[in-house]
Amino acid sequence: MDTTKFTVDDAALALLQGKEVGLDFFFHRYYGRLLWLCSRIAGTTADHSTVVEDVFVDLWGERDSLPPRSIPEWLYQRTVQRCLRRLSESTGNVQPPPPPEQLDRLISAAELYGRIQLHHKNGTAPLQTIRN
Repeated sequence: MDTTKFTVDDAALALLQGKEVGLDFFFHRYYGRLLWLCSRIAGTTADHSTVVEDVFVDLWGERDSLPPRSIPEWLYQRTVQRCLRRLSESTGNVQPPPPPEQLDRLISAAELYGRIQLHHKNGTAPLQTIRN
């Protein structure tokens, strides 16, 4: 099934119904963003791809208990939690979460990164789209 015309709500409904197409949508849309976010939080000390892949395994496993409209936020929150846990494991020091305002800026930057990547993939100009 082609998910290019899916909305987040369409994908959430499919996910909640146990359809892998919903998971595919979120994976393709958010994987790069979450990878970028994890790299900013954990630096070079974590295997970012494993952390983010584990987040998607969690998403599939917990799909029945998630409110559909909060899935993107849940993905960001779970990624931050898992990155901090991985960082703590690798350094031996418990890492506190970033302050809320810093975390908001990181998530906004991850969103922007994802949009730029999408425009690059589609061959469109992201700055022109942002300005419109």
